[in-house]
Amino acid sequence: MNIHPTDLVVAVTRQERRSFGLVIGFAEYVFHILSRRQERRDLRELDDRQLHDVGITRAQVERESRKPFWKS
Repeated sequence: MNIHPTDLVVAVTRQERRSFGLVIGFAEYVFHILSRRQERRDLRELDDRQLHDVGITRAQVERESRKPFWKS
């Protein structure tokens, strides 16, 4: 059985593309939030020497880690 590639094309409506875009956008947002939360946890685990190496203070880490997950 031979299937031509054009036979596999699926017609997608404008609304379906828009809905898909919203789902992808939401997934990216959730990933960004989870990444930010993990980065803040990682910062808290650094010792003072490591913090000095990256140029931030313990006070800056504490201030950053107290931010709500949705804040940059």
